Amino acid sequence: MAALGREDLDLYSVEELDERIEGLKVEIARCERAREGKQSQKSAADALFSFKS
Repeated sequence: MAALGREDLDLYSVEELDERIEGLKVEIARCERAREGKQSQKSAADALFSFKS
């Protein structure tokens, strides 16, 4: 993760930067879907194991 922020972007052409941006958008969407799935599982587990007095 940290390596992305340190990479020298001056080495990329405009087209390469556009491709990189699109690839990162795809990866962000994939991470968001995974997070949503994990959040749903966590919410279900919380509901199952929460005891109301």
